[in-house]
Amino acid sequence: MGILKIALVIVAIVYWIIYTAKVDAGHILEGEGIKDHTPRTIQRICVGVLVACIHPFLGLITALLFWALFDTILNYLRGLPLSYIGNTAKTDIFFTNHKYTYWALKGLALFWSLILITYI
Repeated sequence: MGILKIALVIVAIVYWIIYTAKVDAGHILEGEGIKDHTPRTIQRICVGVLVACIHPFLGLITALLFWALFDTILNYLRGLPLSYIGNTAKTDIFFTNHKYTYWALKGLALFWSLILITYI
């Protein structure tokens, strides 16, 4: 896959992550909240699978970038501290008491996504 195509796909993935965070932030800021993450999770898995059909590493990169970036972008759009960990999603509930592990995993996800991009 050419470098321009890879760059365009990565930009599209990051745009999708920002857009998804913007939609969720809108629901939260309008007081609707997010009580059930299942539909969102299914939609995000479908996007990852579709991207993986283009190239398997891109599917993995999509998942890693989403994990690394989504919550921080959502916090920014909501006007919260970037390090805020919510209390609704099961992962948020678990990581509330494991903040260093949470941020270490986010950092590793970003690191490995950047490493994998070089192998495409």
